[in-house]
Amino acid sequence: MLIGDYEDIKTFEDLKAEIIDLGLCAGCGTCAAFCEAIEMDGDTPKLVGDCALVRGALKCGTCYNICPKRSNGDATIIEKFLSKDKVDELFGNYVGIYSVKATNTDIAERAQDGGAVSAIIHYLLSSGSVDCGIISKRDESWRASPLVITSADDVTKGSGTKYAVSPNVEALGDVIRDEKLRVAIVGTPCQVKGVRNLQSTLFEPIEKIEIVNIGLFCTENFRYDSFIEYMTPRLEEGGLKINDVTKTEITKGKFFFRSPKGDVSLKIAELEPIIPTNCRNCIDFSAELADISVGSVGSPDGWSTVITRNEKSDELVKRMIEEGLFEVQETNIKIIHMLCTNKRKRLEKGGEEVLTE
Repeated sequence: MLIGDYEDIKTFEDLKAEIIDLGLCAGCGTCAAFCEAIEMDGDTPKLVGDCALVRGALKCGTCYNICPKRSNGDATIIEKFLSKDKVDELFGNYVGIYSVKATNTDIAERAQDGGAVSAIIHYLLSSGSVDCGIISKRDESWRASPLVITSADDVTKGSGTKYAVSPNVEALGDVIRDEKLRVAIVGTPCQVKGVRNLQSTLFEPIEKIEIVNIGLFCTENFRYDSFIEYMTPRLEEGGLKINDVTKTEITKGKFFFRSPKGDVSLKIAELEPIIPTNCRNCIDFSAELADISVGSVGSPDGWSTVITRNEKSDELVKRMIEEGLFEVQETNIKIIHMLCTNKRKRLEKGGEEVLTE
């Protein structure tokens, strides 16, 4: 047993009991990023070796302390990483808000909405501003997983929305250990916070580590197994298998599966039974702690909404506009406010109400 100042240190077993076993784990991979005893089994962290504390370490508890679903510290993160000049009461700190569309035809044709995320990472890799990007890919069965890319030409390998958990933060540990210290990483709001927790703890003494934290607007995400089990019979009713699907999207209150054989859709409200507990307990729609937040809400079809949250990220987006890499127009902030409000209301009502766009 730990004694003195160490007897209150939390271990993976505490994380398992307080977060994972209660369905609150986001499957982000933050706890597994730098611990050799933890690995992601799909979207669930598993202990695969002896905890450092069991091996006799004087102090650790890192996996517990950096978990984005357990830790607080948003005020500290905002102070360290975000601009304080403008604050919206619903979508947080920001510098600029834009509706953009990528002018790169390959990105525009293959990406979701306006292709903002792909275009930003393509620009960062092309200009040598980062060593790698961490995005998500999917297999033919729509299982999502992290993808590390070092070439701008590979950015479209992760194009499109997956609507399934991908533990992208786990891959951040791999690239840092491989001495790729300048990283652009894409993630949901919980993953964004996991990265921020790492930046505020393990990364803080290492000046050479530079992270471009790109967050995605998120109402909810889904566990792969429950998603496929639930969707398969609905696809079959429409004459499709999951391997037939080439694109998924949420628009006009419906979830669409697109395929060359035709489309299958269902109302967003029909997804209620498979919304994970951790999503029901989240109020962050717009990835408030990111450097750059991106989504489709607030922009016309085929465009992306981009919120820059510090001066450096705003300069990046403005530079891309000036260089002709983005078309740009005004954003409808009222719709973003509505989605932010709805997500908070869902938590207040016990997670029973499913959001619509």
